Amino acid sequence: MALFRCNKCNHLREVAAEHVGKTAKCPSCAHPDNHIYDTVDFVTQMFQHYQALQSNFLEVRARLTAAQQPAPRVVSPIVDVHNSSELAEESQYGSAMRWFTSRQIQVEVDQAALSTEGFFDEVAVELGDHYALLSVVSERIKNAQMRGHNTVKIKLSDYKPHQVDYLKRFCRQLHGYSFISRYNIDRNNPDLLFITPQEAKPIVRFFAGGWLEWYVYVKVLDALYKAGRKVSCLKNFTVTWQNGERNEFDLFYLLDDKVPLLIECKSGDHRAYLQKSADLRKRLKLGKTNFLLLVAGLEPEKVAGMSATFDVTVANEINAVSTVLKLIRAG
Repeated sequence: MALFRCNKCNHLREVAAEHVGKTAKCPSCAHPDNHIYDTVDFVTQMFQHYQALQSNFLEVRARLTAAQQPAPRVVSPIVDVHNSSELAEESQYGSAMRWFTSRQIQVEVDQAALSTEGFFDEVAVELGDHYALLSVVSERIKNAQMRGHNTVKIKLSDYKPHQVDYLKRFCRQLHGYSFISRYNIDRNNPDLLFITPQEAKPIVRFFAGGWLEWYVYVKVLDALYKAGRKVSCLKNFTVTWQNGERNEFDLFYLLDDKVPLLIECKSGDHRAYLQKSADLRKRLKLGKTNFLLLVAGLEPEKVAGMSATFDVTVANEINAVSTVLKLIRAG
């Protein structure tokens, strides 16, 4: 068989093979001189034409897709935030330090506070992630250390069985890292958990509030790295203003060499720091989205209320990371 195709109306029909190569008038629109093709040749040419069109289409679509893709973000070098001495090197904190010195503010860097080679960050993350439960341990250790007591007692019957298991596991972790000297269950009264606090000064400072700084330090840094941000940071550093006045700050991050973020952490009474934080923010000429006061255990409704009442952004350990990410997007 052969194929007749009208050049005007595209009418298509089969005809006898003996008409291949001839021309004929279209029976549909009467257009003259339309060719009659060998069926195989016609289909082959049509298929080749289709393949060429498809190839052109795919090439154009690939170019358009590439043009619409956002520019790739420069990702920070991979750093194990839970075990790194690199964080204490000037190549890491230098940009953050220069942010202050360019404003005629001198900085004293505590390199030991930046290194995560010890166990402070691991214990801090465990405590911060489960603060509602584990705060009973940290607060009683802190109070015992402050008062010079050598024993902490926790009544386990106040907690559900799965909570008791978690409290015991946390004590095992503290003991394994030597953050406490000893812990045990009273043989005569298994309802009582006894803890003997550690007297070493770094451990005392940790439970006195340093744990929150460690917690925020690694959690925020890890989140910023994963978000692909270039980060330079300082921790537990002292600044000297032009008039000689000195202030200690908890955490400072400089994102992409231009966006500052200062975080102050309070695990105790925070009320006196609300106005102080607002004043420091203004003194450093930071926007409200560039200064965060983080208060451990603060109720969610108070977080929102204090942020609205005072001229500073307030957060707690639960929404610390999400608040930081929201702030840097807003900034």
